[in-house]
Amino acid sequence: MSTPGTHADTELLKTIADRLHNASSDLETGEAPPPPPELGAATGAVAGALAMLTDSTGGVVEGLAALSRGVSESGRDYDATDQQQGQNFARIQPR
Repeated sequence: MSTPGTHADTELLKTIADRLHNASSDLETGEAPPPPPELGAATGAVAGALAMLTDSTGGVVEGLAALSRGVSESGRDYDATDQQQGQNFARIQPR
């Protein structure tokens, strides 16, 4: 039995990390943006807006990948610490 607020579901953390990784990969390997339409004087503005969206998507890809790595690392650290502390408690219990 765990104390309320002190338990992390490591399988759930793995699932979250996988979803973040998959979202990042899906965005990264998605279709290339379309070429800007020919709009006369507005073509440059539309091309600039598309470039900003493409750059923003790149930032989202990097952010999702970083979140995935962070959640994975945190889950592994939590699990390792939990295992170690369990072993520590087992050693100090009276026999």
